[in-house]
Amino acid sequence: MPCHERPGGRLALVQPPPRAVPDHRRHVARCLPELCLRGVGSHRADVRMEPEDAELMYQGTLDFVSFSYYRSTVVSAKDPDWHLLGGTPNPLCVEKTPWGWAVDPLGLYYCLNELYDRYQKPLFVAENGIDAIDQVSDDGVVHDDYRCDYPAKHLHVIRDAICLDHVPCIGYTMWGNVDLVSRSTGEMVKRYGFVCADMDNKGDGILKRSRKDSF
Repeated sequence: MPCHERPGGRLALVQPPPRAVPDHRRHVARCLPELCLRGVGSHRADVRMEPEDAELMYQGTLDFVSFSYYRSTVVSAKDPDWHLLGGTPNPLCVEKTPWGWAVDPLGLYYCLNELYDRYQKPLFVAENGIDAIDQVSDDGVVHDDYRCDYPAKHLHVIRDAICLDHVPCIGYTMWGNVDLVSRSTGEMVKRYGFVCADMDNKGDGILKRSRKDSF
């Protein structure tokens, strides 16, 4: 539901006009994709469909689309094996994490508009976070201003997508609340959480938890 500024800086929710898009783009997964059917046929698989299966698929659509967003990359002819954790760093992004991931809130804004235009379903940002090497200060606290700044920038563009473009984003969650071993690199030093866990890459530590400034 979009919102507009009221005097005094308060927001008012308004109902946007429906978008004029073809009916087949208003729904998700109403039938088996043609690519899927061709793939099944190429493997000579015998997929039997009952008469009521098509109707069940037609009725059983998604309520919303969730996705993860951390960074933006570009595709290069020199990087033919591009995948989720690969790609060429976005040259337009100056700010990067210690692992070279571009901090690009504007990319999230584009994703929200692209996904809603494609699927016409409410959106939920399920994962979003910044990897960093945290340092515990002499006062025993991690002062992670960068982890406060990161979600603020991304929430700002989510607000723009909702208020300016009528994109129904219904939720946002960060990865992850407590420090844990990074799945992508297998490191404990690559931290995302609002809560510090006392453990290093070698497994040394007592896993004592303490709040960071971003908590």
